[in-house]
Amino acid sequence: MNRYDFIVPIGRNCRPAGNLRDFGAYKYGLPFDWKVFSLDAFLHVLETDFADYFVNVEPVEGSPVFLGDTVYVRDLSNDILSAHDFKTYEDVEEQRVQMIKENRTAGRFMMKKIRRAKHVLLLSSRSEESREELIDFLRRFSNLFPEPNITLMNIRHKAELPYDVFEQTFSWSEEKLHFDEYAVNEEDESADYEEVGWKGNQLQWYAILSRYIPLEPARPE
Repeated sequence: MNRYDFIVPIGRNCRPAGNLRDFGAYKYGLPFDWKVFSLDAFLHVLETDFADYFVNVEPVEGSPVFLGDTVYVRDLSNDILSAHDFKTYEDVEEQRVQMIKENRTAGRFMMKKIRRAKHVLLLSSRSEESREELIDFLRRFSNLFPEPNITLMNIRHKAELPYDVFEQTFSWSEEKLHFDEYAVNEEDESADYEEVGWKGNQLQWYAILSRYIPLEPARPE
């Protein structure tokens, strides 16, 4: 098991950060943890030091309200979707200003930690991007942070797999960069999505992540 100085969930949605949290490995709140975004948007925001991050926003009309409490809001400049930051009963503009302030602070903290790290783990749950796109992202990310060794681990949904297994489907290395990909069946038809379905197949996530990082709680049922 490698020792990672810093772990960065990189979406595509809440699943990577949520599982790190549930397994006792979520140490810091980072600006992309609870949002839906592309890899290009992620890199652009870091490259521009959050200059146009949630500057132009729009509530998503007719979007589902998470547990009756928050409304979806889209960053129109970067096509980033926030599902958890904006309360339904508070002013959107006031919340936007506060969120930018907090997320810029967290983002700059994240970048400082990455620059000082020796080993960084990027954790994603992306089924839309190809392996080639993920490797290209890893190289571009490394151009921003050339010092650390960086591992990107992606867990991809594969509906044909039994729910109680996972597969390691790909491994690639280039100098300081490493990419591992796993396949998991994420669809538990018995789960209430709003309650637990967004977490995916936690048994298999736990089994995979335990290969990389120490996990504190007992194995999920």
